[in-house]
Amino acid sequence: MNAKNNHLTKTRSARLLAFMVLCCASSTAWCESVSVFCDKTVPQIAFAAGDIKKALEGNGHTVVEKTLAELNAGVTGKKIIIARKSDNSAIALLTTQGGSINAGILGEQAYAMRTTTAPGLSYWAIGGDANGAMYGGLQIAENINFGNLAKSYHEDESPKLKQRGIKFNIPWDERSQTYFNDFEGTAHQEAVRLVWDMNFWKTWFDEMARHRYNALSLWSNHPFTSLIKTPAGFPDMALKKVIGFKQGVYDTEEEILNPITKKSWTIDEKIQFWKDVMKYGNDRGFNIYLMTWNIFLRGELNKAEMSAQGLTEEIGNQKTKDYIRASTKALFQTYPYLSGFGVTVGENMGEMPSGSDPTD
Repeated sequence: MNAKNNHLTKTRSARLLAFMVLCCASSTAWCESVSVFCDKTVPQIAFAAGDIKKALEGNGHTVVEKTLAELNAGVTGKKIIIARKSDNSAIALLTTQGGSINAGILGEQAYAMRTTTAPGLSYWAIGGDANGAMYGGLQIAENINFGNLAKSYHEDESPKLKQRGIKFNIPWDERSQTYFNDFEGTAHQEAVRLVWDMNFWKTWFDEMARHRYNALSLWSNHPFTSLIKTPAGFPDMALKKVIGFKQGVYDTEEEILNPITKKSWTIDEKIQFWKDVMKYGNDRGFNIYLMTWNIFLRGELNKAEMSAQGLTEEIGNQKTKDYIRASTKALFQTYPYLSGFGVTVGENMGEMPSGSDPTD
């Protein structure tokens, strides 16, 4: 090998070595330990922290989860903080480290994002409330996935639409449908299985929260018989079990039962299930509303049995009015996370006299 070639070989080797050192340094800079500080006793914040952890680990970082109580001025290294404006110690530390927020303008669902650099690179999501902190944390997770902590963020976000909702036509079972009984579609028949599957609702609420939805309205002809015990003084209308549609995708009760437990549902078990669903939705920032069309009665009793006891779908039937009022009251007494109840009037009131009040 002549001197010239020997010189070229040494030069290339030196460049390769420098490149390898640079790569190692870059890898160390990007893939390092990141501490995540938050109060995981708040369900909304714990959810956002989970998405942040997943995003960090997906980008090669090691995650150290810590409480807000462990956050202090002596903490160095990269860190992410999710807090509410009411978390005074976190807000004070943000201020001393060069960040500032106007807590007075952080209302419900709002959040402020800040990046500070001393004593270590820190990303802050400060919410006006728990939901705002969640949305700020979810935004940090998205930023990590898009930019891997490569940018600084200084922004304030507040929703222009406070209620961002989904209308969900929900069939409780064949006896308590979401549409008129003669509806020939199959979507509601397919949906019954998922209505009683908690894994479906957890997945649904998680994904909708990530897309910043926060309201769910559940529409059906007559929800009471699947959700409450019949109020005292009225014939027992509560639906036992969960029955599939006689015509359609599911033909037997066994096929329509909860796919995990395969159990027959008592009304007490149904109530507990929907308490759990509504609580989980609340933990993802959702307001949940029940909506009904009028006048429909769907219960364990058939029409002849109900009519014999004074309950009919006739306009002006006082006992039916009393039953609906008592059932609506029982809904709110049963479900602490139910945000509201709505009525669509006139669906089964074709003979309603002109000028009468359909809400009476």
